[in-house]
Amino acid sequence: MAPASETAFNNLKKRVADLEAMSSSPITHAWVQRHPTGIWVIGIGLTILTIVVTVFVGVIPHLDKDADQAIQNKVTTALQEPLAKIGRMAEDIAQIKGSLEILRPVMSERLAQKMKASASLNSHELASSVHQISASIAAAKNAKVTIDPSLIVDVGKRVLSLAADEASGPSIWKDVVDFLNYRSFLNVDLGPPNAGTVQNFVPKTFYAWMENRSENVQLSNSGNVPRSQAAILEPLGANLNGNNPIGDRLLILEGKEGRGTMTLDGLHIKNVIFRNLRVKYFGGRIRIENAQFINCEFQVVRSATGSLFANAILDSPSTKFATA
Repeated sequence: MAPASETAFNNLKKRVADLEAMSSSPITHAWVQRHPTGIWVIGIGLTILTIVVTVFVGVIPHLDKDADQAIQNKVTTALQEPLAKIGRMAEDIAQIKGSLEILRPVMSERLAQKMKASASLNSHELASSVHQISASIAAAKNAKVTIDPSLIVDVGKRVLSLAADEASGPSIWKDVVDFLNYRSFLNVDLGPPNAGTVQNFVPKTFYAWMENRSENVQLSNSGNVPRSQAAILEPLGANLNGNNPIGDRLLILEGKEGRGTMTLDGLHIKNVIFRNLRVKYFGGRIRIENAQFINCEFQVVRSATGSLFANAILDSPSTKFATA
């Protein structure tokens, strides 16, 4: 499609051609002789109009280009300040990270002192300050601040006992879960390196893992051992691999970006590492012979078996627990 300026110019050319045709007719010739002044005015008008159209056709495209350039310049100018702010924010974040690295030893010392002081509180004082204490350890986890795990175990078990109270227990249970999460975070240096490449599993070895075998979880293993020492991850009583003389020494279930979920109820678990997972336990039957929960987030239902499970998590990085 032709530009508007070109279309207007073509229309004007057609109109001039029509006028020239009219001027060659006898009637027009007679009219011209009777009205010479009118012809002079029309001639001047056509000349001016031709000049205007020429300017229109020649200049307007350049004006369009100039307008586009002006818009581009305005956009560039408008973006200068936001881009500068983003740059300054990146510098600030880098400085904050650097400051945090420097402050971590100080934060660790302060948290250790807080845990030691909390351990000396009586039950009433601990109940009054438990929410503040759990907020401190949640903040420490987010900032990747570590302390001696034994300090968490002592206070965590006392908080767990407070959660048994029917009146205040429900509100304190969230604090218990904060202690479990931080205890699991303190296990980050345990176990083998990140799963990485999946090794060769023992042929015809079966595992019950994940709610829907989510793509957010990677399953890997570490070495082969006799069946009596091999890893187990199966429904209670299933004995999926009892006929195999050998098995995988260790199983590693690792969540990707913290999005994987594992429900433990109804499982027999042995020699399994759960890492970077959301772990759910609703208080059902379970048997754990040896498991490590590394940097996991827990969702545990407040119940008698839930409390025993929480105690086992706090007690040792290598968890052993079974329901009756």
